[in-house]
Amino acid sequence: VGHGRGNLHDEIIHIPLVLFGLGQKKREEKCLVSQLDIAPTILQFFEINSPKEIRGKPLINNDEDKNHYVISEGYTYAQSDEIYAVRTETWKYIRTIKKNYVTLYNLGKDPKETKNLIDEEKEKARELEAIINKHLLQEEKIRMQRTLTYEKERIRRRLKKLKRHVSKTFTY
Repeated sequence: VGHGRGNLHDEIIHIPLVLFGLGQKKREEKCLVSQLDIAPTILQFFEINSPKEIRGKPLINNDEDKNHYVISEGYTYAQSDEIYAVRTETWKYIRTIKKNYVTLYNLGKDPKETKNLIDEEKEKARELEAIINKHLLQEEKIRMQRTLTYEKERIRRRLKKLKRHVSKTFTY
């Protein structure tokens, strides 16, 4: 936590995922994986169904449902701004929200992310920006649902407490 704050370049976010266990065949895959995929993968490994709230996908024996992109999230150094990246096999688009600073890299040609192509590849930038915007809308929807669930539970507890209080006060 806090490592590489303000930086969503591959030297920070591209980390190997190693899984091993009895009965598992040795294999190596080079594909996009989100941290959201780790929990459902572990559950699948132990033959436990994932709860519907889990957003990731199991990785074991799931060749037909590979990620076409992954989203990374972070904060700038002073935690004053949110930063998002969308990464495909070939492209990476990074955007800070408040400053609206954007970068675009062709990872096939520039794996060290040194040349910002935002001005040269406007169509690709719009395509990847749309993915980030969709992600932000989904995250907001999830936050609103969690808030609503929390509020319903809080009201239910208060009503239960009020019912106990009323029944103690007005015994017939």
